[in-house]
Formats: sequence, structure tokens, C-alpha cells
Amino acid sequence: MDSAELRHIVVIGAGDCASKRLIPALILSGVDPGNIHVFAVEPCAFNEQLEALGVTDLRLYRGDEARADHVVPSLLEDAGSTAKEKGAPVIVASPSFAHLGYVKEFLKAELLVACEKPLTCFPDEVDEFKRLVDGSEEGRSLFCLSYYALEKGLPLTFIANPNMDIPDGLLEVVGANGEKLDQHDLRNIREKLTGPICEAKILLLEGGERSNADDYRGWTVDPEFGGNLIETGIHPVLLAVLSRVIKVEDLAKLQTTEGIFEGYPKGTPSTYVQHSWDDGSINISLLFGKHIHAENIFRGGNIIYKNGMRLDFDFDRKDMAISYNDALIAAIRVSPENQANYVTQVIQFLDFADKGRSYSRNDFALEQLNALSALMKLPKNEQIIYGSDPEEQRKLLVGLYDAPQHRNASRPLRSFPASCEVLKLC
Repeated sequence: MDSAELRHIVVIGAGDCASKRLIPALILSGVDPGNIHVFAVEPCAFNEQLEALGVTDLRLYRGDEARADHVVPSLLEDAGSTAKEKGAPVIVASPSFAHLGYVKEFLKAELLVACEKPLTCFPDEVDEFKRLVDGSEEGRSLFCLSYYALEKGLPLTFIANPNMDIPDGLLEVVGANGEKLDQHDLRNIREKLTGPICEAKILLLEGGERSNADDYRGWTVDPEFGGNLIETGIHPVLLAVLSRVIKVEDLAKLQTTEGIFEGYPKGTPSTYVQHSWDDGSINISLLFGKHIHAENIFRGGNIIYKNGMRLDFDFDRKDMAISYNDALIAAIRVSPENQANYVTQVIQFLDFADKGRSYSRNDFALEQLNALSALMKLPKNEQIIYGSDPEEQRKLLVGLYDAPQHRNASRPLRSFPASCEVLKLC
């Protein structure tokens, strides 16, 4: 029997993230569903789904018994004792406003812990999280998940961070003609990506299926908890930091605009938020949208360097093309067997759990916290109201990220060359 099948996992939370993505990914990664122990606040809208997955240990608790830090004491006690008894790591996938309380308690109990993004939605918790992840003994047992930095944008994160150590087989790398690339080739590519950037676009334009609403993950649109500015906005901003597009200390220079498209039937309107910076030498557009019309959905972007290097990435395909002077020189993608949602970051956490306290950080937790802190300090701009016509929405969004002053704006994104022989990174 595979060791993963014998592993027990404790999950805190049974909402959309845990039930529809995290737990299925654990099962796809080899964990026996009978060994997944779920502790959540009632009511649970995903009982039947969890049962269909084979999860038999679901325990629900009353939310009105929660402490001021949103921790439910009886849930904490039962989950902690189960984790101790089973030798199980704990994954905190509760709403973000309850993350810190549970993380601190489980770390204090000397358990291995993973925490969903964003780590927190409260400014006054950022520094406390920083103390945990930046050198503390307890923090060495914490792994911070990040859906884009560690999964959808993993090729971009990997190429921009030479010291990142990932489990075998997660990524595939090839040259333009299918030739195998070794570490020397990767080093040469990375050296060319250290020069000045003239343009960067990171776009997360999502339709209704992947958007929250009053009746679906409603807490994420509540301004008290940061709303979409924190819940979704952390992704393009963190990727921009990790790919060296912008320094953390320069995030305060971003100009933020927000728009609402009227007429969306689901209770929450179609919206966009853009963080941009154009000082004449570099043009940055970090744009995300929710409930975007189907024909305008897109998740990806590009980074263009002044020396002729160019990165084109597609977050849905989880791949990236690398070009030099318009010629494709390499491509990176998440391997086909790991393409299912959440699988790559689950594999990275399970690898972390196996290696334990001695494992070096590869979750970029401090960078996430610095990005969160900067996002929380950005001034809130007045919302602009637009009509509901899909074509007008398309023109507006294209105008935001493909404005005439953007160099090479009309060029299509390149993708992983399907005919290439692949090389799994060792």
C-alpha cells in the first residue's frame, strides 16, 4: 500500500474551498478519503459531496460558541486530539478571518499545519503572522498555501526563484524543439530574466462559476473582511512580487481603479479592480474581475523585458512560454497528471509534512504577508458604474490591459508546444 494511503489528514472547514477543491486534491494525491477528518462550523452545504467522495468523518460545531478570535473551542479540542492520535497534519481551510486563531493553537500543540490563502484579512494580524513565519521555531511547522503562486502560476514562480525546491515530477520543461533542458540551460534563461522590465500584465478575469456572491462564499465580499480586494487581489500582486515585476516597497505606488457592471442576475454585480503603474519606463497592469461575461473570461498574462526576453503564461493551462527576440526558446508547465485543481500545492504540502521542521521554506509566506499588508494600505477609490452590455465590457477591459501605449499589446499569448518531448525536473 502507498504511504500516502496510510496518511491521516485533519481539515478545518467544509466550505467551497475544502469540499470542492482541497479534499478532492488530497484524494487524487493518494490519501484515503476514510483517513480525512473534517471539522467545521454548521451548517455544511457540502455534506452529500463529502459523502460521495468517501469522507466518513465529518463533525459539525455551533458557530455561536466561537471565541473573539473566531475559534470554536470544542472544534479546536476535538481536531487537535484527533491530529495527535493519528499523527496527522492539519490544514486550516476555514474562512480567512478565523485562520490565525486556529494556526496559533495547532502550532502551540506542536502539529504540522497548512493554512489557506489569504493568511489573514485583518491588518492587525499581519505582524503576528510575520513573527510566526519569519524565523520562529513554531513557524517552521507552518506551510502557507497559495493557489496561484504554488499552482496556476507555478511555472512563473519557479523560473523567477532559482532557490525554489519542488517535489520531483511537478513540472515539465522543454526547449523550443523538444530538446531536454538541464540545470545549466535553466541558469542561462534565468540570467536573462534579471534585466529591466518594460511591461507586465497579470490578469484574473473570472466568470460566475468561480465568483463569490451573497449566497455563495458571501463572507469574501464583506468589506469587514477585505472583500475581493484581499481574497482575489492577493494573487496578481503576489505573483508580481515573486516574478520581480515590482518590489514590495513599491506596491504603495500602484494606482487602484474599481468598476461595477450593472445587470448581473446573481445578487453580486460584475466587477473589476485594476492596480496599475506607468512611470514612462515600465507599465504594470494587475487586473482581476468577478462575474465577468463568459466571452471576456481570461486568466494569464505576460512579462516583457527590455533585452528581448518575454514570458507568456496561461493560468488555466498552468503553462508558460519563454521567448527571446520573438523566438520561442523554452516552455514550462505543470505535468498533465498534476493538472487537477489544488493537486500541486497539496503535493508540496505533503512533501513539507514528510520532511518536517528541517525543510526550507518554499511557500513564500513572508512575501504573501508583505503583499497583503501593502494591499490593505492602498487607498480605496470610488467605484465607477458601467452598463451590462458584454461587448462594452470587453472594450473596457481590453482598454485597461491592452491600451495603445502598451508595447506588443496585440500579440497573442504563446502556450506549451504540444509536440515537444517533455523532461520532468529532478
